[in-house]
Amino acid sequence: MDALVGEERAYSTKATMRRVNQQIPHFEEKHKYLVMGKLEEMPDPELVMIITDPQRVMRLCKAYTWKTGELVHALGGTNWCGQSFPQVFNDKTITFDFGDPPSRTFMQLDDSEMFCVIHWDLLPLIVDNLKNVSTGEGYG
Repeated sequence: MDALVGEERAYSTKATMRRVNQQIPHFEEKHKYLVMGKLEEMPDPELVMIITDPQRVMRLCKAYTWKTGELVHALGGTNWCGQSFPQVFNDKTITFDFGDPPSRTFMQLDDSEMFCVIHWDLLPLIVDNLKNVSTGEGYG
């Protein structure tokens, strides 16, 4: 725990770390491991994590909202997997976040990229409705 708490670490104090942990979503059932890989190499994916620029993340979110009428809620302030994966898995939804310095370094993101996590069951709905998302042309 000492590696997570203190100056230039993830949290200022153990109390802060506990408070963050109380706010982030948790898996409803126990999982022993997380398997990550290229989509074409995953036999039975449950979640899809897309790393791309904010414009493309916005279009994915808008395609979901366009069809369902449900807003997409972002998460921020702590690591991407700890906050995004449980929410998307449990609620069968979509979210996006910026990650934190360790996760961005681990995933080799550059400054123009962010994470979008989508439940596998929603992917067809989102892909089918990308064509319906306004380009913004004619609004200026």
